[in-house]
Formats: sequence, C-alpha cells, structure tokens
Amino acid sequence: MSRSFRVAADAARTVALRLFSSVPAEKALSAPKNILVLGYGAIGDTLFFLPVLEGLRGAHPQARITWVADLAPGFKELIPATGLVDENWFVKINEPDRAAVNARIAAAKFDWAVMSLSSSADFFQQGLSSIPVRAGHTTELSGGPWRRIRQALVMGELTRRALLNRTALISLGSEHAVARNSRLLTVLGVPAPTGRPRLPLSKEHHAFAERAMAQLTPGRRRLAIHLGIGPGQYHKFWDAEKFGRLLASITANFNVDLIAVGTADEAPSLEKARRKCPTLQSCIGTAGLMETFAVIAACDGFIGNDTGLSKAAMALGIPTATIWGPSDAREVGVFWDPQKHADVFSGIACNPCARLGMPKGSYNYLTCGHHDCLGRLEPDFVFERLKPWLSERLA
Repeated sequence: MSRSFRVAADAARTVALRLFSSVPAEKALSAPKNILVLGYGAIGDTLFFLPVLEGLRGAHPQARITWVADLAPGFKELIPATGLVDENWFVKINEPDRAAVNARIAAAKFDWAVMSLSSSADFFQQGLSSIPVRAGHTTELSGGPWRRIRQALVMGELTRRALLNRTALISLGSEHAVARNSRLLTVLGVPAPTGRPRLPLSKEHHAFAERAMAQLTPGRRRLAIHLGIGPGQYHKFWDAEKFGRLLASITANFNVDLIAVGTADEAPSLEKARRKCPTLQSCIGTAGLMETFAVIAACDGFIGNDTGLSKAAMALGIPTATIWGPSDAREVGVFWDPQKHADVFSGIACNPCARLGMPKGSYNYLTCGHHDCLGRLEPDFVFERLKPWLSERLA
C-alpha cells in the first residue's frame, strides 16, 4: 500500500470512527475483563506510566491486562518484574507489521484500551476501533493555524480525537507526565494511586548491588553516575569529557566515591570520562536494568543526564541532580520530594526545545544547528550549581 493511499484510508477511517464511536463518553462503564494498554518501551516513559498499571490492577484485579510496547529494557525487564500485566506484546511500528498487529488486537476482543501519549494512534487505529472503551490523551493545540495543523498531523491528534471516547485533554509543557498519565484513570473511574511507583527489587538484585559496591571505600558516601551514550539520537546528553571534568572537581572537593551505571553501549563515554576522573568506578555492562536500579538505590545520590535512570533514582527516593539539555523538566523532571533534587540548565532562551516527534527537516531540537543547551554548559558552571546539593547530600 502506498503511503498516500494509506493516509487517505486513515483519514476516511477517522471520519467513520467519529460517526460510529462504540461507547458514548457519558455512558457508565462496566467492569472490564480484558484490558489493552499501549505503552512505550523507554525506561523513563514506562516508569511514569506505572501508576496507570497499578491503578488498573488495583481496581480490576480479575481483569487480564496486556501491555504492548517496543523492545527496550523497560519492556523486557521492568514490566515483567512488576507483576502488573498478564501478557507482554512486542510491537515494532513499521509498515509490514501494521495489518498483522491490528488483526491480533481485534481478535483478542479487548473491553478497554488505554493509550499512552507516546503511542501512535494512526498505527493502531484499525485494531483499536474494535474495542468498546478507548481512553487516551488529546492535546490542546496552540499557536496560529499553521502551527495547529502541523501539531495535529505530527502527533496524530486528528485520529486521537476521532478514535478515543474517554479523553484527558492536556496542554504540553504545563503538566508533569505522572499527573498527566494518572488522569487517564480518572476518565475511567479508577482511583489513581498515590506515592511513587513500585520498583520491584528482589534479594538477588540487592545482592548484586552489594557485590558491585565492594570495589568502593567502606563507609564513604557514594554517588551513582549516568553518563548516557551521547550524543545519541536525542542530542540530550552532555559531553562525556566535560562530565569527567565535573566528576574530577567533585572528588577533589568532597570525600566521595563515584560509580558509573549504564549499559555496555556506554563504554566509550566511560572511557572519555575516566581520562579526566580516573577514580570513577563502574558497573557499566555488567548489570541488567533491575540490578542497576539496586545499585542506584544503594547510593547516597545520583548525577546524570535526562535519562530513564534519572527517573528511576527519583522514583527510588534517591536525591538526584539532572543536567538538562533540550528536554522539558516540567514534564519529565522531578515529581516526588522536589526538595531532594537539583536541576542544572544552560539558561539559553530556547530551552526547552521543540517537542520530541516533530518531523525531521523542520526547525527542532535535532536540527537547530548549535545544541547550545548542552554545548554552553561548562564543568565549572555545573559544579558551582551543584555545590549546595553536594554539600547537603555528602555531609
């Protein structure tokens, strides 16, 4: 099927969905037996969506819950460990899989569908149209007519508004992802859980952390460090050499041990940072996601870029210092115990940058031409901003 034909078919289907929606929004809901949740596999997005799963499981313990996401550590390790879902589907969003995925959804005869903001309404449209109750976010479009049209097309907003019959209207940049996700439960009549999401760490996970910490000085304060794989596809990771210079300043001024966490892909960043801070220890590449969470939980603080591991540290109650680039801390930053945490920004006028998902080739965070949000950040500046936080955490 050509792309132009598929777009036309999607548009026609969108109109039909608007005209023949299965369940009016005002009709009371009956208890579901089979729930589909369209999530997203990135660690941070998954962590911020866990309250939705906890709420659904708590309100409907007998229902069968199926989680659908792309392949990532959150999908492979975190979701199975929570015990909140009965089935875990991997879906790669591309053209060849589209018909088969939607046919599988339709055949499963779900009663409810709950869609995260990161999920593609256009891709799942055919399968979701067979489900009576369809909950998700719709976005308040802003700016002039051209900007609103572009937002609608890029984010699949037209399809969402036609497809969903239980909606939470949001304005991007004005609400944290956790609160935004929890409002999906409200439109379904489900109480939202309070407090942090539960990160299921076992005795084995903690035992791994204890072994990893054996390389550190007994009795000394510990900071977990996440360098990221920078620059990465999102261009939101600070330069590893500059990060190393920051860490060297920290160890020169504070009696602290540092341990880097992350995946094997991050080994080049670790090598660059160690050139400036040779005392940086590491468990990079030796731990799975849950073991990494346990290492973070055993530390006195965490310093990193805007990554899923920084969200995990916040969820674990670990004081977290985040170095921000193009991301919006209002949406994906501190949500629990803000007094424990510290944020560092360059302060340039265009921070935060354009939303993720804007098309390639347009003027956005990928193509701005300078990335000064991170490029202008110098280690001495970051160290001075973190001094009060470090003094409090390492006293």
